[in-house]
Amino acid sequence: MEKRRILEVMGEGISHGGEEAFISNLISNIDTEGLVIDWLTPYSCNNMYYADVLKSRGGTIYELGLSYTPGKNRNNLIRPLNRFFSQHKYDVVHIHSGSTSALALIAQAACRGGIKNIIVHSHTAGRKSFKSGLIKKVFSPMLKRYPTRYLACSNDAAKSKFPDSVLNGKVMLINNGIDLGKYKPDAEISGKIRKSVEIPSGSRVIGHVGRFSEEKNHRFILESFKKVLEKETDCYLMLVGDGSLLADIKQTARELDIDNRVRFTGYVNNAYDYYKAMDLFVMPSLFEGFPIAALEAQAAGVPCIISDRIDKSTAVNPNVYMLSIEKGNEKVWAETICKHINDKPINDQTLLTENGFDIKDTCSQVRALYLEN
Repeated sequence: MEKRRILEVMGEGISHGGEEAFISNLISNIDTEGLVIDWLTPYSCNNMYYADVLKSRGGTIYELGLSYTPGKNRNNLIRPLNRFFSQHKYDVVHIHSGSTSALALIAQAACRGGIKNIIVHSHTAGRKSFKSGLIKKVFSPMLKRYPTRYLACSNDAAKSKFPDSVLNGKVMLINNGIDLGKYKPDAEISGKIRKSVEIPSGSRVIGHVGRFSEEKNHRFILESFKKVLEKETDCYLMLVGDGSLLADIKQTARELDIDNRVRFTGYVNNAYDYYKAMDLFVMPSLFEGFPIAALEAQAAGVPCIISDRIDKSTAVNPNVYMLSIEKGNEKVWAETICKHINDKPINDQTLLTENGFDIKDTCSQVRALYLEN
């Protein structure tokens, strides 16, 4: 029997963000019997680890090599995508993006290329503004016309990107499932990670995993941590990730005179091991869809303090505390960190399994969609 050809398409480059983590987790764990899965970015792939994962599963990465400037007009996608879909035929195109215009334009190109099954998948809620509202209004007709399926990681992500007419009963929520087994506590691995970043074994560790970009709000983390050190002197902050604002955040740590207590790990492809070295996880994001990192931290059992702007469904375990990130609230975050940094971890993933956050459940749902006629 001929295999069904599936194309995962990103509206951004393939780097180290949550969207590509979701796609890579999906590709790594889905039952590929009867399927061939490829991956397309209109831009470039800067994550060879994900590229190798795809190749090991029999897929091909396509890069169109366009230049990418966040927030700029995406009309330069139209011709290259039309050309691609005229030359490559797929049974299903699954489009992932936090950009309304990218979702719409890629869906249009896929439809023009004769694709019958077009899935659009919203991965982020985005910041509410006049501009985002206008973009949604402009592209709503295309998002009503071209996709055949609508997926989102949360209700907030769906409302942010999709026309009101498709929100009632037409959007399927797909959990950002993870391989729970990778996150189970391991004292030996914890010790190795701490040693690798020069953190004494008896010290307390506050951690964060995420790319260095505006929405992750790293400055707020540093300012809160400075206040933590006024009460808890034997603490370290471990920031895992890479991104365009990394140099700026390192400079901020120096300006706050806390750089001797901050550890920047850079990007790692085994983030699951770094959670094991944390005593508490923080995420004061300005906006998110459904942050995989917050879920991963809960899988590792550590207490979590996260922004109240994140979808409430993110808080699965009882040791997740949601706080305001309004200016001046760094003191409240510091007090809450000090209150919970010595809490015992929750070494039971039952709630995560029961709420459908095992990657096996996510893959089963998505595979069923790929096999639809």
